[in-house]
Amino acid sequence: MDTKPEKMRLARVCIPAAILLALAVGVGIGFVLGRATQPVSLVSEVNPLVQEGALTPPVTPELSGWRGPVEVFYPVPYASPPELTFPIAPRRFEIKEQRADGFKVQITECGTEQTPTWRAKGLPPN
Repeated sequence: MDTKPEKMRLARVCIPAAILLALAVGVGIGFVLGRATQPVSLVSEVNPLVQEGALTPPVTPELSGWRGPVEVFYPVPYASPPELTFPIAPRRFEIKEQRADGFKVQITECGTEQTPTWRAKGLPPN
């Protein structure tokens, strides 16, 4: 049978060990949850590939403005579809397709005196 001094010695060892184990598990869970809830950037901030160009849509037969489908091929294809923005955007347009090598848009109304432009930022090819 256990004696009282043995129980005390066991308690002095087990209780701090249990507390340390609980703290380690808590820190591990906190680390995992912290990593899981951080915003994920789709683009590497170390060496992103940035490319820009003009979005030159065809002119309608009535010459009433720039309208219609436009397909753009990036000079250098990306590893995956990049973040695509339009610094000078047409008034009304819709991105129809976005790929690692380019994109397609449908312009329904240009509404700008300047040529619309695009900017892509993404992971360079491997």
